[in-house]
Amino acid sequence: MIPNAIMQLPDSELSEIDCRTKKIIYAARYADNKQQDVIVTVFKNLAERFPDWEVDFYGTIGRKVYVDNLQKDIKSNRLEKQILFKGYTNNVYSVYKQASICVFPSKNEGSGMHYSQASGHKFS
Repeated sequence: MIPNAIMQLPDSELSEIDCRTKKIIYAARYADNKQQDVIVTVFKNLAERFPDWEVDFYGTIGRKVYVDNLQKDIKSNRLEKQILFKGYTNNVYSVYKQASICVFPSKNEGSGMHYSQASGHKFS
C-alpha cells in the first residue's frame, strides 16, 4: 500500500473552517510562469469595491526582478495594504485554512503541488 502523500484535513477540521474570511491566497514560487501579475491585475479592478479583502502571496523568490516589478505595480496602485508578500511558509496547510479563495493562474503546471495541497482542504 502506498499512502497518500498529500495531507487531507479530517472532516471535523473542515467543518471548523470559516469560508467567510475575506482572504485570497496563492502559494507558489514567485516567478513569471506562475503569473502572480495576473492576480494583481484582476485585484486592481476589484479592490475599490472590496476594500476589506486581502491577497496573500506565499512562496520563495524565483526571479527578483519579477517580484520587484510586482511590488512596483502594487505600490503604484496603492494596494500595499491589500496585497501582501508573506514569503515562504513551512506550514502551507495552516495558510489554506485562513483563506476563502485559493487561486492558481500559472501558465502551465505538470502536477503542481499547490493544486493537490489545496484540494486536501476545502478548495476543489
